[in-house]
Amino acid sequence: MNYFIAKNGQQAGPYSVDQLLAEGVTPETLVWCDGMAQWTAAKEVAEIAPLFAQMPPQQSFTQPDYQQPVYAPPVYGPQRPAQDKNVGFVDALKICFSKYADFSGRARRSEFWYFYLWNFLIIIFTCGIGALVLFLPFIAVTVRRLHDTGRSGWWYGASLLLSIPVTIMNLLIQYSDGDTSLLVLYGILYLCSLGYSIALLVFYVSDSQPGDNEYGPSPKY
Repeated sequence: MNYFIAKNGQQAGPYSVDQLLAEGVTPETLVWCDGMAQWTAAKEVAEIAPLFAQMPPQQSFTQPDYQQPVYAPPVYGPQRPAQDKNVGFVDALKICFSKYADFSGRARRSEFWYFYLWNFLIIIFTCGIGALVLFLPFIAVTVRRLHDTGRSGWWYGASLLLSIPVTIMNLLIQYSDGDTSLLVLYGILYLCSLGYSIALLVFYVSDSQPGDNEYGPSPKY
């Protein structure tokens, strides 16, 4: 978790927990991070408090003799886009259909998974026909989700390419006479495809990369 601090009457950061002591943070220093309702003394934050127990006993801290200003939570950029708010089911549909074939930018977890749920429901109720309409926007939001974690959309493109030899091998096995070598090769390809799918799943459930990355500003932080 990264924290902003009140330093010399100014807002500074964000810093990781390991960097806080180097920045001169004391138990009374006000800190804030995403998810906290307000600025809080460092000694009252469970993740930071253990740092001060590791300090030499002769080091002491005094209460500042001035009233520290109240800071508003930080805002990245001149104006945060509308999707920076919590994305609900309807919001996800609006965003994904408005970016029907937009492979640029980033998509946070809620946007991706709500649209994934929508795809799943539509495919069930239309017996798979709806997948033809939703195929392109689903690929687009998947690429944006990978961008949001700092990864290229080609991670998903490679999974589509990997499915081609697996499909071909499956057809060959169906029309072969139980060739052992084909079965072994198919098993290897299948395990590779399964492992790659698990890796993609881990990427999809990963948190947004804080701040800007090469694909654009964060829709969450």
